Amino acid sequence: MFDFISLSTTASVFIVLAFFKFLIVKGYDPSKSKILSLLGSIQVAMILLFVLALVLVISSFCEVNMGPQFVDAYFYQTKWFESFLAAIFVNIFFATIIKMSSILENRFGFLLTHSGILILLVGIIISKYNGIEGSLTLKEGESSHLLLQDYAQFEINGLKIDLSKIGYNFTKDVSYKIDEKTDLLLKSYKPYGNIELVHSNKKSSFEQALPAIQFNIKTSGQQKITWLSLNPNDIDFNKSFDFQISNQSIHIEMIKIDQNQLMDFMMSKSYKKFINTKAINTIVIASCSNENFYFSSSVLGLHRSGLLKEYKFAKLGIKGLTFFLQHAYHNAILKQQIETKNWLKDESYKQEFVSFQIKNRQKTSKIISMNIKSSKTIYFEGTKYSIDLKPRQKDLPFQVTLLDFKKQNFTNSKMVKSFQSDIQLKDIATKAQVSKTLLMHQVFDSNGWRLFQSAHNKVGGIESSTFQIVYDPGVSSIYLGCFILLLGMASVFWATQKNEGVI
Repeated sequence: MFDFISLSTTASVFIVLAFFKFLIVKGYDPSKSKILSLLGSIQVAMILLFVLALVLVISSFCEVNMGPQFVDAYFYQTKWFESFLAAIFVNIFFATIIKMSSILENRFGFLLTHSGILILLVGIIISKYNGIEGSLTLKEGESSHLLLQDYAQFEINGLKIDLSKIGYNFTKDVSYKIDEKTDLLLKSYKPYGNIELVHSNKKSSFEQALPAIQFNIKTSGQQKITWLSLNPNDIDFNKSFDFQISNQSIHIEMIKIDQNQLMDFMMSKSYKKFINTKAINTIVIASCSNENFYFSSSVLGLHRSGLLKEYKFAKLGIKGLTFFLQHAYHNAILKQQIETKNWLKDESYKQEFVSFQIKNRQKTSKIISMNIKSSKTIYFEGTKYSIDLKPRQKDLPFQVTLLDFKKQNFTNSKMVKSFQSDIQLKDIATKAQVSKTLLMHQVFDSNGWRLFQSAHNKVGGIESSTFQIVYDPGVSSIYLGCFILLLGMASVFWATQKNEGVI
């Protein structure tokens, strides 16, 4: 029922308690130490329990309103919460040691109760630092042993950095050695980041300004909310955008112009000299030095130009097209936020990204930002740097093959009633194979790994299934700790009732 880790954890806790009991028998009295008495006092325990209850209430409220990623980022995955759990462990441990030296009518029940709590906390720590969790998506007939995990891996010239190890709330630069002369400075990492361009309050000249606009393009066939930006440090906010309408390809591009260029820009035969494109149908949007935005377009041979205003529709003269300007900034900067439930649903706003600098003894590069699944090649002080930011992958000790996927819908409905996957697990070391039909909501256990179906899809007539795979080495310790805790509480209750004459 219980594995080696849980049994060894339990044995370790009891051995440490037995060691202190031996010292107490030899004359050591921990209750005479003011520090130990304070650390193990009931007053400290009540304060910790009150704070824990308060944290749980606040985090539950935040999770409902802002999503689980926000709670992980600011509560459960933080150093302060780990320190808080450690404080609870220390309080219970020293309370147990102190009470072992005093006279108790039911030492056995008290010892079991506190030992159960200690074992439970140790199990939580083991799970946190040694647990593995991820997903695996397979098409029918496909095999893989690579588990896709949360967070990303950063690579620069062969240096690999697991970004989950350093956390993502660091307030100072995290430094890594690239070579003897060059360092990498990680500025920020947002695994659940929402990147948006916002207006900068920094005073900049027109030549230094970094304009950006957000607009909504809507046609009869599609709707797209997107950004155009001249910010050189942007992520996916390009200076051009292409879309289709009525079998026509439309090119939109953003530029900057001085006020004395405005007249040429607005004229039908002159505006195209400001851009370098061979597109026949074009819409050019200009940030002007007079702090206004203008457009000049030529689509299907019809030219139009005019002033663009925020929260206003632009009449481009194209039938079936709506152009709505949402935001216009003459000097934009990137703003990083932890993603919440209330952010826009457009996936282009949700990016996992990292920002960094390269530094040597004489010079530091500008801040560079990268989003997930992207690569960059940059040159700094005559050296080429190849950089990748990609999802983390973990080699599983077994290979999973999706043999067949089946689903059943409700009668006269497209709603799924049930689904199942026929899978095969092959141990990579021993080559041993096991086949299993995994039903909906069913968990499959194999050598400490737990596997269940979390999603399914059908693309191009090919079925695929997504499996959630978890390895939790501390879960047995948590279960055993809970069992010992309940046993100790029952023992205390039984002794109390007996002493009162109930039994």
